[in-house]
Amino acid sequence: MGGGIWLTPHVGREAELTAAIEDEPHVDARSFVAQIGAMGDPHELVAEAWDLENVRDQYHAFIEDFVRLRPSRPEVCFRQQTMLVHAWRRFPFLDPDLPASLLPTDWPRNRAHALFRDRHERWAPAARAYFDQLERNYGLDSRAA
Repeated sequence: MGGGIWLTPHVGREAELTAAIEDEPHVDARSFVAQIGAMGDPHELVAEAWDLENVRDQYHAFIEDFVRLRPSRPEVCFRQQTMLVHAWRRFPFLDPDLPASLLPTDWPRNRAHALFRDRHERWAPAARAYFDQLERNYGLDSRAA
């Protein structure tokens, strides 16, 4: 099939890709929908298509980086919130978001996501207050406009 192939388990999102490339005259795209047949092991196919061990390692690193943090000052909450979001934004590019039946046991995505949501919600008020104070200090209060 050649280079530049894109595999996804989300066939229902084909319209999004079509919309994203429709105004790009130099894009040559084709799509097809397939399913795993009776021959071969689906887990072997997944292992050949995606480096799930690397994705697992990235989730574990994310968890390790944020699980013990307990910032107390607003400026630290702001810094950690920023780092949390920055770290989380990588996962859509790393994780193919496969169905649980094709993933190794104890896949860490749900634990990492729960940690992200918890920390994001917990740190958001203090982080927002610190950002608002920065805006006021520098005369950039966007809500006053």
